[in-house]
Amino acid sequence: MKRILLMAALICCISSVSAQEDDWSMGASFGYASKLMKINYDNTNYTVNQESNQIALFVNRSLDDRFGLTGEFDLYIPYRMKDEIPSADIDGTGESNLFLAPYLVAGDDFNIGLAAGPVISYSKVGIDGRDRKGLFYLDLGLKAWLGYNFNEDWGIFINSRFEWDIFCNGYHEYIRRGGSFSYGGFNASIGVKYTF
Repeated sequence: MKRILLMAALICCISSVSAQEDDWSMGASFGYASKLMKINYDNTNYTVNQESNQIALFVNRSLDDRFGLTGEFDLYIPYRMKDEIPSADIDGTGESNLFLAPYLVAGDDFNIGLAAGPVISYSKVGIDGRDRKGLFYLDLGLKAWLGYNFNEDWGIFINSRFEWDIFCNGYHEYIRRGGSFSYGGFNASIGVKYTF
């Protein structure tokens, strides 16, 4: 009897948290991304800026009309690397990012949103022809967007995300003893979403 009651309670719990219509949305976007690195050698500051095309895929889970959770995977495809470090040749590769955050949205057809949470990134960098080293970044990301819903299912949006460094492994191999390193990022994109 206890097993039957437990099974019935479990079924009730599962059915009460099953997906409602308009609880989920997914989409894609395309845009511009920039990663700015600041390096200090011998009390002199240098910057390295990698500019990239950004392609992103995301899934949102609405908790109610105003709050939800988002998971976004994006890929940066670099097309330009600018550096101020004398006699150094710096090359970069594509970067992949995972952004996980709670969000707040206001409005219906026209809407604005804000999300904040961690960004986990991976890329490879090489300096002066040395083997490229894989670098893991942990950033704090702040994302804002402006959207328009054509109907209950489809919408478009523009968004931007700012990132501030928390942790990066591996740069100690490229920075002289006593030097320092910090980084930040920005992207802006336009995209489409589907709600179901």
